[in-house]
Amino acid sequence: MNQNAHLSRAERFARMGVLLSKGISLMLAREADAIPTVLSASAPAPTAACDGKRALKGNDTAVAIIQYLSRVGSASPKDIQLGLSLSKATAFRRLDGLVKAGDIVRAGKTTASRYHIKLN
Repeated sequence: MNQNAHLSRAERFARMGVLLSKGISLMLAREADAIPTVLSASAPAPTAACDGKRALKGNDTAVAIIQYLSRVGSASPKDIQLGLSLSKATAFRRLDGLVKAGDIVRAGKTTASRYHIKLN
């Protein structure tokens, strides 16, 4: 018998979301070594994306966001939040800091906003 037969549809979707975000995080962690960083050489070495076992700290999160955007091109805040296993508040805080620093660009407003790396 199916182990998940007792779960509601919403609970099954929630579990699938968790599994997908973990899978994406692991995939990004494996590809992090293959992606050249877009930051200057003086920036600290990038770390792998959050695997759910430890939280990324400030600058690590910013580097992970830039690596994620360099890989996917552009992404919504929700994509970044799920792809890097960040809280909504942390994702928006880091994205706002990167926009103010001029590292990334925001296109659109509110829920339709998308972020991409600033091209010179």
